[in-house]
Amino acid sequence: MVQAVEGDAAAGFRVKAGTDIAGWVASTRKTVNLIEAYLDPRFDPALDVITGYWTRTLLAVPVVDAVGNVIGVLEALNKFFGPFNADDEALLRGLAHQYAPVLASSSRK
Repeated sequence: MVQAVEGDAAAGFRVKAGTDIAGWVASTRKTVNLIEAYLDPRFDPALDVITGYWTRTLLAVPVVDAVGNVIGVLEALNKFFGPFNADDEALLRGLAHQYAPVLASSSRK
């Protein structure tokens, strides 16, 4: 089951590399899998404040283009049953791999 933030609340939300979870993933190229986001000092609740959403579990992977540059970060939030596991990590990495050419193409326009 998939749930998304409705409306434009999160549209265009950007972070600098090295800050927040997404920025850390972008700068280190490492996957982050958190059981409780608010307990991790890298987590910034600013988007939760804007959207009224409460992030609990969080899984984030880098999106890497064909030449090896990190061009984004793909996140999944709040798995319905329990924490994210290795299968979820593999699935999100696969989605990021498939999404990379689309993101790279759209950023050139």
